[in-house]
Amino acid sequence: MIYTTTPKALAARRLRQASILLALLLAAPAAMQAQVSVPYTENFDSYTGTGVSANSEYVSSFSTRTKPTGWLFPFCYEGDSPDDDAQGDIWLGQAVNSTYGSGSVYPGSVTHLIYKAVSDGPAYSCLPTVSHAVSGLYVYFDYQLENSGTSFSLGIVSQAAIDAGNYADYTVLKEYTGTYDTWISVEEDLDALVSASSYSGSTASGGFRIVLQYTNTFSTNGFRGYVDNVVVSTHPCSLLPYSETFDTYTGTECSNGTACISSNTEPPTAYPNHVLPNCWDFPSMASSHSTSTSNPTLYHPNFFLTTSSSYRHSASNGLVFKSLKKIPAVALLPDFDVPASNLKVSFYYRMDNTSSAYTFQIGIVTDPDDTSTFVPLQTYTKTTTWTQAVVSLADLLASDYEAGTYRLAIRYYNPISSGYRGYIDDVAVCRNEAEEIYACACNSYT
Repeated sequence: MIYTTTPKALAARRLRQASILLALLLAAPAAMQAQVSVPYTENFDSYTGTGVSANSEYVSSFSTRTKPTGWLFPFCYEGDSPDDDAQGDIWLGQAVNSTYGSGSVYPGSVTHLIYKAVSDGPAYSCLPTVSHAVSGLYVYFDYQLENSGTSFSLGIVSQAAIDAGNYADYTVLKEYTGTYDTWISVEEDLDALVSASSYSGSTASGGFRIVLQYTNTFSTNGFRGYVDNVVVSTHPCSLLPYSETFDTYTGTECSNGTACISSNTEPPTAYPNHVLPNCWDFPSMASSHSTSTSNPTLYHPNFFLTTSSSYRHSASNGLVFKSLKKIPAVALLPDFDVPASNLKVSFYYRMDNTSSAYTFQIGIVTDPDDTSTFVPLQTYTKTTTWTQAVVSLADLLASDYEAGTYRLAIRYYNPISSGYRGYIDDVAVCRNEAEEIYACACNSYT
């Protein structure tokens, strides 16, 4: 459902907080309008300290809360002692509430943004202003809900409305519900959503903000919603043809000063909060790493990008798989909205050496949280030279998988006790009937 939101509850709340909003505008207009470049990524893990909750409860003093750089939280409760059902509350936290269900922290992420609301008003956040027009932009984020009566919405508001203090004059573009206590990934073509909506504000670079709104239909239970891994990019993750060269990542994605990309064959210092390719998932990734082989299941497998010229097929970066002792390293490609039989896949691969039975496999997982559901379709054996793998899934599938029931996966297997590595680069996915795979493999994006 697409609509412009100006509910009475929000209008009343805007009036009650007029003095606060005016003070914000007068005190820090430049900061509020600071633009960020794309791709913009925010996994919130660089925020630590007493201003970040160690659990799912709010930091009681609003003035001491840490807020993500450039984000706005209009209509948030701004008192120092909000009651349990305070509407419109947003804060950074490091655990998911378990009172109402079995929700889990997002894999590989420490901190996330927590929203809390009741029925008389949503919790509403604005992302930083981006230095790119709406045209060509894609938005990605992961969310989790605590109850079936709650939802997130993606929206847009003009910077002119923000500057005037008219925070409620935003347009909801799409609503997301789904199974609660489960992390759900969202990816949207922002231009397409805006074009189909009633939004009439600016779509120029710096002229708008992206909105994430959390709504709770219950009037007394302050159920929470959680957001993590927010990306605004010109990279259409699951649109076909798809290509990933890993070269758009520069290592500046981590804002805490640690290295996000390796320059060799060991994980970077930011691990496990380092940069990984957008829209890929690594469900088997270890939460820490070590060169020690004494506790392999604790420290392996590892996945990371490297700039080392020997371990990238082209340009700037390659993707490293590191594992040992028969612990499989499984990487999941983006979720493509077509049956598996419609796809062709190409990628380049190599290994550290040829002394043992290292393999890469292309296959399917039916449960993205369970790598034991991996179904191998094609196996590629040890080689130290870059080799292209090209496969048409229709030729290998015993039965088809409908869209939404599978993820393409690449699995690396190392049977020995030393932590040897495998490397991939220049991944491409195309429709069987529409594109020539070799042409697709040469595509690039910015």
